[in-house]
Amino acid sequence: MQPAGALRCTASAEPLSFLSAGLAAGRNVVLVSEIPADAAVDRLALALSPDERARAARIAAPEARRAFLAGRALLAQVAAAAGLQGAGAHLHIGEHGKPRFAAQTAPFVSVSHCAGWVAVAAGVSAEIGVDVEARRPLPEIDGLSHSVMSPGERARLARASDPVDEFLRLWTRKEAVVKALGVGIDHRFQQVDVSDARRVGLPCELRGPCAVADFEAAGSFVGAFCALDSTAEALVAVCAASWADAAAVV
Repeated sequence: MQPAGALRCTASAEPLSFLSAGLAAGRNVVLVSEIPADAAVDRLALALSPDERARAARIAAPEARRAFLAGRALLAQVAAAAGLQGAGAHLHIGEHGKPRFAAQTAPFVSVSHCAGWVAVAAGVSAEIGVDVEARRPLPEIDGLSHSVMSPGERARLARASDPVDEFLRLWTRKEAVVKALGVGIDHRFQQVDVSDARRVGLPCELRGPCAVADFEAAGSFVGAFCALDSTAEALVAVCAASWADAAAVV
């Protein structure tokens, strides 16, 4: 059952049209895709910069490499949707992995990937963050919750009818928040309290406008979107991996 206040996922056959329409309307957009097969990802890689292809080549695990390339390909779709060209479409990667396009007028962006899924978010008015996690068993949930969850989040877990699903929901919220803030998963991660999505708790040095909202696909993934703004409204769409066949360089 989708939580109250969660963002509704729609289906989109083609990322570029969805991203273009949303950004043109001044909306935050989140696109989640199945990670394409090896052949399609390899063709998509041909459109990336030499630096990005070199970075991908240094990733030894094949699944991690595919996920990285799929994320970069979706960021390239964001650049095209925003009309970025040449040097303006070049990606700069921050200290904690936060991507940013070189153009001053470029949208804010965030990217996430997990087993089988990749997500990209773009927004025009404030820094944003996105995170997605595949639904899966978590036998180590007790140890994880004590090391990364706030007291309020652990209390929420204790009341949950499905602790694993609730842990994934809380984790994606926290990840989305720290991505929007541009900080890493450090000692402050536990102090980020998202037990109530309507009131995000932040450490003193990070306090400011911050809103987070959930999205999901039943049986597939749990996700969260954060905006350093008063609300976390966004258009969310899910597309099949087939988009990569049309977008790939032949």
